[in-house]
This record gives sequence, C-alpha cells and structure tokens, in this order.
Amino acid sequence: MAFFLKKLLENFTVYGTRTAYVIEGVGYTYADLGSRVATFQKKVFEFDGEHYFGVVTRNSIDTYAAIYAIWLSGKTFVPLGATVPSERILNIVSQVGINVVFDAGNDPLPLENVVVHHQQPTIGEQPIYLEVGEDTDVYLLFTSGSTGTPKGVRISRNNLDSYLRTISKLDYCLTPDDRCLQVYDLTFDGSVQSYLFPLLFGASVYTVPQDGIKYLAITKAIIEHQITFLKMTPSVLYYLMPYLDRLIFPSVRWSVFGGEALMVPLVEKWQKCVPNAEIQNVYGPTETTVNCSMYRWKKDGIHKERNGILSLGSAYEGTLALVFDGDRVVSNGEVGELCISGPQVTKGYWKNEQLNNCVFFDYPVDGVSYRFYRTGDYVVKDDEGDLFFVGRNDSQVQLNGYRVELGELEYHTSQFADAQCVAFIHEDVLNVGNLYLFVESVKFTQEEIIDNLKSKIPGYMLPHQVIFIERMPLLPSGKVDRQKLLSLI
Repeated sequence: MAFFLKKLLENFTVYGTRTAYVIEGVGYTYADLGSRVATFQKKVFEFDGEHYFGVVTRNSIDTYAAIYAIWLSGKTFVPLGATVPSERILNIVSQVGINVVFDAGNDPLPLENVVVHHQQPTIGEQPIYLEVGEDTDVYLLFTSGSTGTPKGVRISRNNLDSYLRTISKLDYCLTPDDRCLQVYDLTFDGSVQSYLFPLLFGASVYTVPQDGIKYLAITKAIIEHQITFLKMTPSVLYYLMPYLDRLIFPSVRWSVFGGEALMVPLVEKWQKCVPNAEIQNVYGPTETTVNCSMYRWKKDGIHKERNGILSLGSAYEGTLALVFDGDRVVSNGEVGELCISGPQVTKGYWKNEQLNNCVFFDYPVDGVSYRFYRTGDYVVKDDEGDLFFVGRNDSQVQLNGYRVELGELEYHTSQFADAQCVAFIHEDVLNVGNLYLFVESVKFTQEEIIDNLKSKIPGYMLPHQVIFIERMPLLPSGKVDRQKLLSLI
C-alpha cells in the first residue's frame, strides 16, 4: 500500500474529531472528510471502466474529497482549472479521453459527463483502499506547452510516495496542533505539499479562495488562524512589500518558498515578519514531483547566493542532480543545464514520445545507468553540492553576439527599484531581438532605471525599453504570467 494513502486512510479514524480542513470559514473534521471520500468513492465505482477522472478545482471540501476518493480507488486525478479558458479544458479532456468530471461548484462548467456532487455523506462511513501498481498515474497535470498545446506530466504513485517519504524526513515535525495554509490552485503541483502533506500528521489545512485579492486573504488567514506552516511563491512577497515593515507573524514555524527565483533582499525583509520561522527555498519542476532540492535560510546573515538569488540548496536524498554541458558533466563552479534523476522523476509526458525523447536520457554514474530529466534550468553547483540558479535555457540569451544573463539584469534593477522585475527578449516584425524589462513600480522613469544600470552592467545588456506596471500578472500557480507581459509590448 502507498505510504501516503495508508496514512490518510488511518488518519480519518485516528484523528476523527480533529479539524482536517477549514474552507470559507467552515471546519471539517477528519471523520467528516472520510465520510465524504466514501460517498465520492461510490460514484467512482459507478464508472468502473474509467481510469482518468477530471476534477474541477473549486475551493470546496468536496473537491478534496473527490481527489482522495479517486486515489484510494486506484484511479488517476486530472485537475481542471475552474477559471482557465474553456478551450484549454476541452483540450485536456480530449487529450486524455476523460469521460467523467467531478464539479462541486454551484455553477458547473459546461462539460459533457459532469458529475455535480453536493450529496450529504453518510456519517461514519469509511472509504476503502484498492491496491494497484506503484507505476500507476496518481495525477496527470497539464502545464503550458511551447507549441500552445498543454502537455501532460504523468506523476505515478511511486513518484508521489517517494516525495512525501523524503520530505517527511526533513524535520518539519508537524503535529496535530499545526495549522497549514493552502494558497495554490490545484492545477499547480505546489499545492500537493500544502493540502496533502499536513494530513499525514493529523494537522489542519486552511485554504485561501482563488478569487479576490489573494495576498490580502493570505495575510488575514495567517493572523486569524495563527498559521504555523506556510508555503508560497516569492511573487506573494512582492505584493506584500508595502506592508512588510508593519507585519509580524510570530505563529509561523516554517515559511517555504518555491516556484520562482527567491531574491535575498526580499528574504531579509520577510525574516523580520516571521521571527520564529525556519525559512526554506525549495526547487523542483513538475516533472520531478513538486520539489527535489532545498536550502535553509541562515538567520545569522551568512547565506549562499548568486546575482542576489538565494541558493536552490542541495538535492533531496535519493535524487541525483548533475550539471551538463551537452553530453558532458561539468566541474563544480561551471555553468550548465541541471539534470535530475531519481524516484521522483516522471515516467514521461502524456502521449508525447517526441518530447520524451528530447528531455529524458540515460547516463552512467559509478557504473550504473540512470534515467535523467533535462530541466531547462542553467545552474552552478558548488563544492558542497548546493545549486545556484543562473537562468532558464531561454533566459541565457544571445543579443547582438553577446551572451546576456537576464537574471543579472533583473537583480540589479530590483535592488534599485525595490520591486519585482522581469526581463526577456522579444523579436519585432523584422525578427530583430530586443530586450524588454518590466518593473512592478510607477515611482521611476525609464531614464532613472537605465542610468542606474549603466553603473552596474555592460552597455550591451541595457534594455531596449523599460515598461512600468502597477501589478505583475500572475498565473493560478502564483508565478508571473509572462504571456500577459508579452501582450503589453
């Protein structure tokens, strides 16, 4: 039996009277959740011939119950974003051949074969566990594809089990008294640590609505519920920047960041807001199951960084992280593409052998052949095994014959403007590449930004245009929506 499903099933009873979830101000005990899972499981069994079940990602207890019912029944969960364009949802449904969709919303999405579920659970009823192979997909998560077509990442039971077993050893020491915040849309794999991991210890999960002003809802929830475990993207801190000198959250014991580069000056300010917390920076593409490396922030001010970006830390136990230049593993201190191997690495993309052949490869280590995934992230590894983010394979760019690291440009600008910055190359109608810099501020002029950069970087790295915006557009994952930024050019 999968470790996480065994614990989940046990805890419905062991912690029956304790709170599992608090959603929109309503609390649900572990026993409540177990009964709801059992009710959903009956529905799953009605569609015995189906394996892939879509779930519309609502901020609802029935959404979480549906996910657990699907897993305990040996089936696969496919998240369908409640707020994403219908064309994208239809594309996913068509790609996978989904015939059953659970939607707990009052206004269900207009899809065929939607099972709307508001039925009252039978109190005391318990779900059952159906054993399936560890290679069975536990969830199929679709991320943006460079071709415009969403690509499905297949995460198996073994992948998720390996991840949860590993982070259970990272001395989080969660107890039934911990209160954990879940801020992510369920279409983003960062949500898994937030909504599932706490249940393995009998802790409580407090969710944040996906609509409205999220960073204000996060602040309110931390204060009202005395949150102890918090995982967010760094973008949230940029939204909180005007208030950081007035905020203090003494209840927070762990503050975890992931999904984007984490700037050191930002952490220095945040540390004062969470004086009792251990701050961690975690890294991991969807293809490596949530996170595969971690760095602990040093409160004494001695920390590792590159271009102002906090280290990604070292690889988790059981994970191999090698830095390649083509087919060659580079020496420590050299820049190269980070490639990951281990039990957390996906078995591949959904029905996309061409892409699988491009990003997965075999490589021998100490006489043993390992299967590696090319992350597309360029990094440097130091002699202690800690990784430092340099940029994406599309952020180390060639401009007029020069190699430009966009991260360096973003760092110097953010230091000067005390704001979030995003830089990238965009070709004009004549296929000439121009460098654009977006700054989340309206306090400066382009001339002021350029003048400051002239003293920091070579002239060939100066942006073609600086575009000021009041708020960076965000994806449901909390990451910056670069496509929306492109539309502003």
